[in-house]
Amino acid sequence: KSQRVFVADRCVRVSKERLRYVEITRVHNAPVESTTVVVWVLICGPRSMSYWKTNCMAFLGDIWENETYKATGLPNQVPILAGIHPSNPDLVYFFLEHHLFGVNLYKKMVIHFVDEHYQLLQPIVRSRSLQPLSWRQVQLWKLPSSLHAGRNVPIPYAKIRHNSSKPVSLYVE
Repeated sequence: KSQRVFVADRCVRVSKERLRYVEITRVHNAPVESTTVVVWVLICGPRSMSYWKTNCMAFLGDIWENETYKATGLPNQVPILAGIHPSNPDLVYFFLEHHLFGVNLYKKMVIHFVDEHYQLLQPIVRSRSLQPLSWRQVQLWKLPSSLHAGRNVPIPYAKIRHNSSKPVSLYVE
């Protein structure tokens, strides 16, 4: 039985003004390379009929084989889901070891990699028990242009200091 907690593998967020559901999934006893990352979008049809439609998907094995992933030096392990880009639903973020990275699922390549070693501390809830790290402690957001207009300094897309149960903000470009 897997020791992973479902919140490490599932996420619901808004991206490109539509509700998205992201899941890391694998068929029982299938090779770890066949683990799939899938993004669905909620479609609101006529007469209040709503349904989930696959937006994009990728096998972790294909991502691991890409030179952009190999360049990170990360192991071929199933990551923890960190979130989805707020304006690009093809871009999904993950935690692995002490790193955060973003993968374009269509291209199966790493687009963002935070090459800073940081410690992800699991939040403690009122019951005083450690909670699994997941997308619930992370808020990905796009900095409004009114806050950086006219500045020539790059906006960092990730600075993580996770030491409480409050969400972490990640600036994305």
